[in-house]
Amino acid sequence: MSSDKPKNKQADEPPAAGKRKGLRALKLGSKRSAGEADTSTPATRREARKAEAAKAAAAKAQATRSAKATKTVKAEEPAKAAEPGEAKPSRPSRERKGRMISDDARKLATPLATAATESLKLGREMLVIPAQVFMAVAEFAGAWVLWVWRRIVSPAVLAVIALLRALLGLGQRYVTPARGVAVVAIFAAAALGASQWLDYRGVSVGTDAYSGSVGAVAPAPQIETQQAGEAHAWVIVPLALAAMLLVAIAMRKRAGLARLLIVIGVAVIAISLVVDMPKGLDEGEVAIAYAGAEARLLDGFWMQIVTASVLIACGALLPRYLRSKPAAAPLRVKARGEDGGLRKLAAGARGAAKRAAPGKRKVQGAGS
Repeated sequence: MSSDKPKNKQADEPPAAGKRKGLRALKLGSKRSAGEADTSTPATRREARKAEAAKAAAAKAQATRSAKATKTVKAEEPAKAAEPGEAKPSRPSRERKGRMISDDARKLATPLATAATESLKLGREMLVIPAQVFMAVAEFAGAWVLWVWRRIVSPAVLAVIALLRALLGLGQRYVTPARGVAVVAIFAAAALGASQWLDYRGVSVGTDAYSGSVGAVAPAPQIETQQAGEAHAWVIVPLALAAMLLVAIAMRKRAGLARLLIVIGVAVIAISLVVDMPKGLDEGEVAIAYAGAEARLLDGFWMQIVTASVLIACGALLPRYLRSKPAAAPLRVKARGEDGGLRKLAAGARGAAKRAAPGKRKVQGAGS
């Protein structure tokens, strides 16, 4: 009976207590084995350590497997719960979608960036090639223009400048107011003589039909013209020759003869106004034969008036300039140091005079 009681106690104990006792027995056994191992040789100790390390590695691998299994179960549970009711996706699904979108965006952006880079390179080449061509053409054109400037234009410009300087020098040496007025008077007398062969009047017919803008485009036809010399029997031609002769004599010998140019100019104007104008404005028989006839004074008449006025002005100015006789200003280039040498010579002469003056006074005093 006494032996049955402990058996009954063991049968009555709960399973948790049995597990605890089993764990204690294992611990005691491990301690005993450790004690035994301590008493054993070093080789047995090494084998025991290797066995313990293998057990620890196996336990660690088992723990990692169980942890991964729990994570996968937890991730699959919300997906299964969302299937029947089509609930909102969980965070992991959103993250996956975001990653998928970002991957798609990267895949799409990569070719776009490549295309943009290639297009920029192509545009750069499109700009660089014409620029290079332009620079080459500009370099060639610049070299050609520089050659033309150095070989042709620059020597021509220098020659023109030298010619102008020479003309300026001649003008400064030989051109005076009297000579200028004399040249103008000679040209005026020559123009006065040439005006006698120009038409000084003309008669037009049908002027009423050519009035307004039509007359500006197509003037009325002239059926009769007359030269200026025919109106006064070519009297002005000798007067023009006399004017040129008077200018030559006044420049050589007597300046007072230049005043006769005023008389010649007044005579020409009087002949033009008294003789030529009435004849020039008279239509004559043309007015009887044609309707709308009109007489006009032409260029020959007005040239007589202008040249005669110029002769009058020259006759008034030439005697005054000839009497004053201003010296011509020759073009003279001073040599370097010329003024300085003259000043030194003048200063030396003054110093010699001052030194000689006291000596003369002493000699005069001794003689007295």
